[in-house]
Amino acid sequence: ADSFRICSGDFVELNPNRIGADLVFQWEPQSLFGSSSNLINPIIRVDSSQFVSYTAQGDSLCPSSGRIWIEVLKIDTSSYNFYFPEIACIQDSAQIYFSGDTALFKEWIISEPNATDTILTNVDTFHINFSDTGFYSVSLIVEDSLGCIDTLTKSIRIDLPLAIAQFEASAPGCGDSVLVILEDKTINR
Repeated sequence: ADSFRICSGDFVELNPNRIGADLVFQWEPQSLFGSSSNLINPIIRVDSSQFVSYTAQGDSLCPSSGRIWIEVLKIDTSSYNFYFPEIACIQDSAQIYFSGDTALFKEWIISEPNATDTILTNVDTFHINFSDTGFYSVSLIVEDSLGCIDTLTKSIRIDLPLAIAQFEASAPGCGDSVLVILEDKTINR
């Protein structure tokens, strides 16, 4: 049987060689091919490794049948990750660092509020400054030596610090009123 490899999520066009002008094809499994099951060169998306079968019928009474093994390659998502803080405040900064298979090609997309995305390639560590409120996200796009691609994205929302009131109270005596003095304070962490 013929065989080939594709990356998870990719489409593949099946192109038979040495075809006659009057051939009629039937591809199986029907659930994978849908309405393209009778095309000479259907385009399909295969999510897991499997065989596909075909039958070609021409002017001769004898059909030709065969099958093709399609191996779906996936990047092992447990082989990489990156640190991104879960909590941070405005004016904080964080060091983002990659952990995992160093043979992977890495592209980082850093999205910050009110700014154009920043793209970094093949770096393992960098800093991000949370200088504005809003959503920050970092996407890591990895590519292995076979050309298979996967993406991991992490986000954080940066708000203004909470303002709380610090107060003092004097102990009341019988019939006395209580005096409360409020003083605005800001918590940075």
